[in-house]
Amino acid sequence: MQLLEDADPLNDGRVEPQGLKSALKKVLKKIDEETIERFIRFLEKDKSGKIPYMEFISRMAEVSNRDHNPFKSVVQRVAYFL
Repeated sequence: MQLLEDADPLNDGRVEPQGLKSALKKVLKKIDEETIERFIRFLEKDKSGKIPYMEFISRMAEVSNRDHNPFKSVVQRVAYFL
C-alpha cells in the first residue's frame, strides 16, 4: 500500500496515472516503460481520471488469477510492495 500512498500527494485514496507510472518505474526497473503504460491503461479510472486504490488492488488480483496474464511480471513485482 505504501507504493500507492507515495503516488497520492492529496491522500484521497486515488492516484493520477502519471503518479502511478512514476511510482511503478521506481520499483519495476526491469519492466519496460511500454508495459507499464499498457498496465496503467488497463486500469479503470474514475470520472476525474484518477485510479482508486481499491480498483488497482482489485485489478491486480483479477490479472494474477488468469491463466494467460499479459501483465504477470508487473503483478508479481508490484505485489511485493503492497
